[in-house]
Amino acid sequence: MSSVLAASSLSLLAEHEKSFAAIITDINRRANEIPDLNKDEKSQEILRGQRDVDEALELIEQMELCISDVPSSERAALKKRIISYKSQLQDSESRLKRAAIATSSSQKARDELFAYDGASEDSRTTLISNTDRLQRTSERLQDGHRIALETTEVAVGIMDNLHDQRDTITRSRSRLRRTDGELGKSNKILNNMIARAKRNKVVAALIITISIALIAVIIYLIVSG
Repeated sequence: MSSVLAASSLSLLAEHEKSFAAIITDINRRANEIPDLNKDEKSQEILRGQRDVDEALELIEQMELCISDVPSSERAALKKRIISYKSQLQDSESRLKRAAIATSSSQKARDELFAYDGASEDSRTTLISNTDRLQRTSERLQDGHRIALETTEVAVGIMDNLHDQRDTITRSRSRLRRTDGELGKSNKILNNMIARAKRNKVVAALIITISIALIAVIIYLIVSG
């Protein structure tokens, strides 16, 4: 009968040990995650972690009851295991307590940047607000820089267009000068032609006058003879 009871106790002990190991894993996980949580989430996880610690303590008490039914030849080794479980629980509980007062690495960086001492929640809120304000200012500066670059590109485009228009105007003026020069030459030729025509007209008139005079002389001579 005692051997059956001992076997049942050992089986129950094994189940308690398995549950204990799972709880210790949960406590350690919470201790790692708590520093990076916000205020409300951190409070909830700390409460859950404390409940895990209480549950682990109850399991250790149950394990101590289980080994009371185990033969004395095996009891000493089991007591050492339970002592090690108590040590594990103490270590995990200490980690949980340290996590409860720890801050995340990102929060530490902000605290060092703004010399934040963690004295009050108002200071933390002000810190976050200042950080957000700096972020918005940085974004506005980036937008201003982008607009300046776009404006510069537009100005360069306008200058290129003006340069092209100036070249077009310069070429047009050159063509006008050449046309004006050609018109001047044509006008000079025309004036020469007009002058030559006038001279020819005078010569023709002179020839006609001389011819008429000769005819008159000839008629006079014939009549008088």
